[in-house]
Amino acid sequence: MDQPTLTDLADDLRALTERWRAMRYEHDTTALTRKPSADAWSVAEVCEHLRVTGELYYPVMSEHVDRLRVDGAASDGAPVRPGFFVKRFIHFAGPNNRRKVPAPKRFKPAAGGAGVESIDRLIDQQAQLHALLESAQGVALNRGKFATPVSKLLRLTLGEGLMLMVRHQQRHADQAQRALS
Repeated sequence: MDQPTLTDLADDLRALTERWRAMRYEHDTTALTRKPSADAWSVAEVCEHLRVTGELYYPVMSEHVDRLRVDGAASDGAPVRPGFFVKRFIHFAGPNNRRKVPAPKRFKPAAGGAGVESIDRLIDQQAQLHALLESAQGVALNRGKFATPVSKLLRLTLGEGLMLMVRHQQRHADQAQRALS
């Protein structure tokens, strides 16, 4: 499992944002909203899932950054060092796990599918994650934990949360690319 720095995550996020833009503007509405099979998501549904995930995670993570600043938790320059169980969770939700994983209900796109506007909203929302990465500069990535929207029992450090968001998007960008094939 890797131990990325904020710069690594920001670079990965920039590449992801470009991938989403390319998918959006190089394919027509039919291709972007077509489900590859009855039980698989279209590109638009994938983007809606990621947008909803960001909508639930980013405010919690932003509050955590503020709390770390108030507590004086200054960065020691260390990369993200996920703990044993979180490492597994990130792998489970990340790009190297090709097994189908059901999303918790609150993270699923609405029944009836999603339109290309979901892709546009995800692309717009990427600025929030970029800003979150920027605001994490100078803050300890591996200290203090926040409860995730998945479960109050799943607690992540800021670095783990940022890594999860980027790796999860990588997983779904690959899934979206396969849906276009």
